[in-house]
Amino acid sequence: MTDVFALKDMYEDVNEPIRALTEERKRETEEEQKSREAKLNRSLLFLSILSVFSALIDSFDFSASFLGGTLKFGPVVVHGVQGVCILLIFLTAAGVMKSLFVSKKEKLKE
Repeated sequence: MTDVFALKDMYEDVNEPIRALTEERKRETEEEQKSREAKLNRSLLFLSILSVFSALIDSFDFSASFLGGTLKFGPVVVHGVQGVCILLIFLTAAGVMKSLFVSKKEKLKE
């Protein structure tokens, strides 16, 4: 009976386009996801860069108000602490950027 109606052949004829369509949709979904992730990563990188400037301003202001105002240190000490803070923030930012680009290069190699 199955041979007479060729049910298996009909099933395969119908199932093959459905399978191909499912695979195509899956590929499109993966590409859309990668695109969204890339946009999100760019946005996060931009926010991270802005946070460096925020950290610089906050450390500069905090050291001036706390050391110069509250603890009554002289301007040489305040500027020295500000310089050290700025240096540490830039070194941290450089380390983060380096690790980002190194991991990106490793992903490209894979």
